Amino acid sequence: MAGSLYPKHSADFLAEIEILPLGKTYRTKHPKNGIRWALAYPDDFNSGNFTISDVWPDFLDSEGNSISKSEDLQGVYKAEMHILFPEMVAVHYERLKFDANFYCTEGRDIVAHGKMIKFFKKP
Repeated sequence: MAGSLYPKHSADFLAEIEILPLGKTYRTKHPKNGIRWALAYPDDFNSGNFTISDVWPDFLDSEGNSISKSEDLQGVYKAEMHILFPEMVAVHYERLKFDANFYCTEGRDIVAHGKMIKFFKKP
């Protein structure tokens, strides 16, 4: 997409992300586009036996354009998700095709809930 935050890496999947409100997380400020979150799955996260993976969102406005990095984000957005490590694409594809829900995390802190909408490419 023109204007993507990650022009050297095409998006792997489209997701709907609900950013948790301040007061529901440790955050004291709203995130901005370009945030470097990790992705974790609810079953793994809740069991305490999980691996997080760098999957970076590029949040989109209502017309599908990348939102400015200076804008505070709050509420629900669509986001193009970029799996940072190519060897993890197949792992996420397998997990998300059966259960499309995931968490966006900063360390072990859940800061957003996500749901996969569609993959752009299959591994």
